[in-house]
Amino acid sequence: PDYLTMQDLLTDGYLRTADALTESGYNVGIAPVGEAFRQVYLDDVADGEAPEGPNANFSRLYSKDGSHPSMYGTLLASAVMEASLFGRLHELPNADAVAEDEDFVEYLDEVARRLVLSHPFDAYAYPWATRWDGHDPVEVLGRSQRPAVAFETEATLAKVEVGGSLDGLVADGEVWIQEGANVATERVVFGVGGDNALIVNGGSLTVDRLEAGDGRVALRAGRFSVADFEGGSGGLSFQWEEGTFEVLGDAVLDIRLEQPEAGVLLLAQGSRLVLEQGDFRGTLRLDEPAEDQVDVLLADVLDVEDATVLAPEGYGWEIVSLAGNQALRLTRVGHGTTSEPIVSEGCGCAVRPEHTPVVWALAFVLCWARRERR
Repeated sequence: PDYLTMQDLLTDGYLRTADALTESGYNVGIAPVGEAFRQVYLDDVADGEAPEGPNANFSRLYSKDGSHPSMYGTLLASAVMEASLFGRLHELPNADAVAEDEDFVEYLDEVARRLVLSHPFDAYAYPWATRWDGHDPVEVLGRSQRPAVAFETEATLAKVEVGGSLDGLVADGEVWIQEGANVATERVVFGVGGDNALIVNGGSLTVDRLEAGDGRVALRAGRFSVADFEGGSGGLSFQWEEGTFEVLGDAVLDIRLEQPEAGVLLLAQGSRLVLEQGDFRGTLRLDEPAEDQVDVLLADVLDVEDATVLAPEGYGWEIVSLAGNQALRLTRVGHGTTSEPIVSEGCGCAVRPEHTPVVWALAFVLCWARRERR
């Protein structure tokens, strides 16, 4: 059979063997090395490269016999195994044998991270990735292993602690909110130091108080709502890919918002968002404020050219200059003064006049298959 068929058979065989051993009472994990090789193969195809051609990345994973791994293939295998065993991945070494192509080594590192660390609760069982067991408060932190805990059901909690300290040393961890989960917690506390993460991958997470330390909050899909924020941005960043990011109550979030792609940002009455990076995309939906005029989105330089701004009925918006920065100002029609006239639409949407920038709507498989030899 061809390479992809052989890899399908190998992966299926390892998964069935792991299932049989698990049913017999053994704790079995899989390091998907073969699937990492497959990912390189598919990346070549996506790039228009023949994977078995002499210059393809996939071919570089094998020695000249087309069966045994090359130095690059061994590096990829070791990276997948480290990630599968420990939930973390150190930078791949640039030994003399591979230093001539550091970019390729970095690519192999990215493949291992993408396959294992970006999807820890998919097909394979990892010793550091577990489901929530009903405990409250929830503490997710480790040193040798970087633990990850997934929520997949409804939960009401007092506290979720992500990372922190063990025996006086920095420990880190990761919390996942999966599709179908509906989690509400009084506090989320990020530890200081370490590689900590809170990932909303579907479902919803509502936080009364977010206490910032070091790490990242990633909104991949679903809804993330926060009512109070403590600690400034510190070492905490927000990665927003899609879904709904909601700022509730009187919260003022001063954050780094990375990769703000398509999605919806809801700013409730009295809340405000301060961005260290002022390039905003997606949809910004604003509640009717208590005042006739209020500044709701602030940054040193605020760019909403690639965003859709949905103002409440009877309000318009504009970008104004403040002392040292810029703001998105929401003004009730007929009240206050603006630098330019605002055109208000009946649906509650507000757009700039035609001469200003256009606003765009964005509503362990320890084996690999032998290549086919020609």
